[in-house]
Amino acid sequence: MAALSKSIPHSCYEIGHTWSPSCTLSSLQVTAGALEVSFKIYAPLYLIAAILRRRRKDYYLKQLLPEILQSTSFLTANGGLYIAFFCILRRLLGRFYSWSAGFGAALPASYLAILIERKSRRGLLTIYMANLATETIFRMGVTRGVINPMKHGEVLLFCMTASLYMFFFRCKDGLQGFAFSALKFIVGKEEIPTHSFLAEHVYGRGSERAAVEPEREPEPSQSPAPDLASAGTPSLP
Repeated sequence: MAALSKSIPHSCYEIGHTWSPSCTLSSLQVTAGALEVSFKIYAPLYLIAAILRRRRKDYYLKQLLPEILQSTSFLTANGGLYIAFFCILRRLLGRFYSWSAGFGAALPASYLAILIERKSRRGLLTIYMANLATETIFRMGVTRGVINPMKHGEVLLFCMTASLYMFFFRCKDGLQGFAFSALKFIVGKEEIPTHSFLAEHVYGRGSERAAVEPEREPEPSQSPAPDLASAGTPSLP
């Protein structure tokens, strides 16, 4: 508790945005840089995923760019909001604490950013970030002497993460979408269990059906045919 309450007698300009004393200008500059990097990451990622999944032409024309921009906005917001909350907490608390400079600013920034991303990708992001968090905790423990350094420890962490990926890959409703398609491309179709193959098939057909809905023409109204029997025979003059 004493470590958490320990304050840091420096301003956000001294330990955060050292290139500019303005918090607003620094936040805008970080957001612009994050936008450029995020677009370079997600544009080829979604394009390669669309090619591997053999998307139709309508997907490239109508859905590809909005999905790229949505994921780009998510990652951009994560970077821009972090530096914004970094400065906001400094002004609210009057000083920095050991928890506010990192976890305190990253928690609200990450929460608001994940709300921008599509729900179908949040599970994949959770697995990816859990891998990074595990590696970060391991390195922090080794640096502080809590964990004894292990030879080839990074390889062990990679094996554990790969095992989790394969576990969810073979579980029913474990992985869907791009994560499933990517692992299927890597390990081959022979490793796909029956229920996973059906889930992936249904998911692919459902997404294509939702992407391109055929326009139904309104059915012409049909007037009822005249009843000749009830009409009777016209009377002759």
